[in-house]
Amino acid sequence: MKLSKITLACLLATSGVSISSLANAEITQEYEFGGYVRTGLYYSVENDYKSINGGGQKETLGRLGLEFDDDASLNVGSLWSFDNGNEIRVTASIDDDASLGYSLEMTGITPSGTLWGGDTGYGKDNYIFMTDFFYTDMSGTGIGIKGIEVGDLLIDTAYIASNRDDDDYDLDDSSFANNDNLDNYLHTFNVAVTYNSWEVSLSGKAMVDNWDEDGTEYAETGADITVIYTLDDFFWTGSGQGTIIAQAGVGLGFW
Repeated sequence: MKLSKITLACLLATSGVSISSLANAEITQEYEFGGYVRTGLYYSVENDYKSINGGGQKETLGRLGLEFDDDASLNVGSLWSFDNGNEIRVTASIDDDASLGYSLEMTGITPSGTLWGGDTGYGKDNYIFMTDFFYTDMSGTGIGIKGIEVGDLLIDTAYIASNRDDDDYDLDDSSFANNDNLDNYLHTFNVAVTYNSWEVSLSGKAMVDNWDEDGTEYAETGADITVIYTLDDFFWTGSGQGTIIAQAGVGLGFW
């Protein structure tokens, strides 16, 4: 398994600060295993789907959102718990595209919260998949701290770098063939604040040379805000769970 330079840098940056404080502690080790899978099947007698092979196929079925029908991932990890209350978690994951991800999380290094580096799926609670797959998610490799306690507030902060890195874009018959700028890195800086049932997430983004193969230039910077309210049940029914999310932005990924 080959680590990307950004993944390796984030893992080293976070691991280096912990060695001296944890060297003499008593350690308990646990192993973790998890995964996720979903698949969808749809059929039309009229064969009138607008985008069978694209990301928007569910729009024709009356379902909000643009997530793909098929998705799967497998996660394995190891958790080291120290007698001084500190924890280190190392996780490796693989998805249905055979993409590998690595992450390192450490609790007890900072006064509060968890220091992390690598690919952790940061910020997935604000994904609504109604605007754009690439520009509005935060699924790249990064470094940050989550769960910083400031009074009654919990604060997350992160820097994430991501690129499309999709072999399909390199195929000769692709409309994106030989368009080198498609692998430019999207740099995202995020701060999220949680108070009771409310969360506000702010992101600033930058992507240099954001143009297509025809020379059309697009926005190179952008910002977005996400407001999340978590319900105690499913829309006041007394059972289940629900979340209300509002999202807006300018620049990259928004129109």
